[in-house]
Amino acid sequence: GKPGQLSAFSENNFSDRDDSALDPLSEYVYTLSNGYNCSLIGWTQTRRYAKGFVLSPFNDEKMAFALVSGLVPHSLYSWKLYQYASRYAGANPLFVNGIPYGLTTSSMSQEASKEGATMADSRGQIMFEFKR
Repeated sequence: GKPGQLSAFSENNFSDRDDSALDPLSEYVYTLSNGYNCSLIGWTQTRRYAKGFVLSPFNDEKMAFALVSGLVPHSLYSWKLYQYASRYAGANPLFVNGIPYGLTTSSMSQEASKEGATMADSRGQIMFEFKR
């Protein structure tokens, strides 16, 4: 992908850690297929069944974040969210830059579970917040 292009599920690069335990206080930084950085914070583990990061229901953490940065401040960006789960699928509330976007549901689908458009903040960032 290129800047300004939305990524497809097949361009996912969050599944490189196999099944692993994570420190929810640590930041895991990835480069999206369109070149923007995405910092993952608050996640408790990675799982093959999710093809990436998950927030365990057995931990105290009830929120996890994906912070996309390197954007033009106060510019509008379209986005797609993918939440794959071959097991333990479910719905959770999503907030984008603090604005509620309703529930987003993980499933075995490789289609986007939620799409939208959001204005980058004054620092050129968009924060996706997942609540459990």
